[in-house]
Amino acid sequence: MGQSTKSTRPGPPHTDRPHGRVNLAGSNTA
Repeated sequence: MGQSTKSTRPGPPHTDRPHGRVNLAGSNTA
């Protein structure tokens, strides 16, 4: 499901957010 949303960049299922790049580091600390 989520993969279809983030089809532009193959990453974890949590990268569906607009801040995918920030999510990589931000989500880890948050």
